[in-house]
Amino acid sequence: RTASVDSELVCAAHAHGVRVLPIVGPYSVHKVKGEKSSFDYRGLLSNASAVARAANELASLATAAGYDGVEFDLEGIGAPFETPSTFDFGTAYLSLVSQTRAAVKRAQPHGRVTVTVGLNNISSKVERPVFAAYPVDKLSKTADAIFVMAYDMWHSHAYCAGPNSPLPTVESNLLGWIAAGAERSKLILGLPWYGRSYYCLDNMSAVPKSLC
Repeated sequence: RTASVDSELVCAAHAHGVRVLPIVGPYSVHKVKGEKSSFDYRGLLSNASAVARAANELASLATAAGYDGVEFDLEGIGAPFETPSTFDFGTAYLSLVSQTRAAVKRAQPHGRVTVTVGLNNISSKVERPVFAAYPVDKLSKTADAIFVMAYDMWHSHAYCAGPNSPLPTVESNLLGWIAAGAERSKLILGLPWYGRSYYCLDNMSAVPKSLC
């Protein structure tokens, strides 16, 4: 296997002192009927030997391609909302991140392994399955950094326009993470440079309040 790489872009970044990390996930590289197919995280994370192999291969591929580490963007691990499970995805994900980081450091001492996590509300009961799979306190200690997806927080509701990245919510949720043990120095805030289009209804009284 080889990692796809834009050599010119990587060289330009390095010339300006910028690290380049390939993103792992959230889709597989092949397509089914023209659509990206979701990767089977359950199959990988539930197999300890597969996790170990993946960690070593990712580090090897990234280093050979000239990258400076690995960025994990595994979204929807275990589909916690749709498929409740007794399997501990959080611990398995931490193991994958930890082993990959160790392998990257062996290959290149200054390499980095980072993770991407959506800026959910850690104090919400509804969000508990998310933080079971993405324990931000432990991830911030295991990875070199957490890239915080502070965008699409309105989830593009079709009926009502709303803020893509509402400042009060961003601040409140980040403070919740920090209070739960996430390391401030490891958090990278990702903000949007785009907007969303909404097709709002003229008769808003017909729209369930739960949708807005």
